[in-house]
Amino acid sequence: MSVDVQKYRNLYYQRLAVYSRVFTTNLKRKIKEVKAIKTGRMLRTTKGKYGKENQIKVDSTFYFPFVDEGTTRIKPRKITQKALNANQTKKAMDNVVIAYVDWQIAEAMKR
Repeated sequence: MSVDVQKYRNLYYQRLAVYSRVFTTNLKRKIKEVKAIKTGRMLRTTKGKYGKENQIKVDSTFYFPFVDEGTTRIKPRKITQKALNANQTKKAMDNVVIAYVDWQIAEAMKR
């Protein structure tokens, strides 16, 4: 039985790219919702990525963590957590997991 592992691998990376776009869209939406915009710089520079070692990473301005997590003088806005909990983000992550499992099954069947 011949299994096209490359097809499953490519599908996994395509789903990762879709997840990154969906997560970025939801991050920007949550930045607007919590009214964390003054100049628009954080909104323009924020990008969500699914990085190496299966870590979700947020690239943004240097002050994004302070706005997101808060300080002694700034209340936490929890932008990242709200974006991760959005239904669209969860569905995109489900698709990534399914594609990864399919890829690993194809790898195992190849052996």
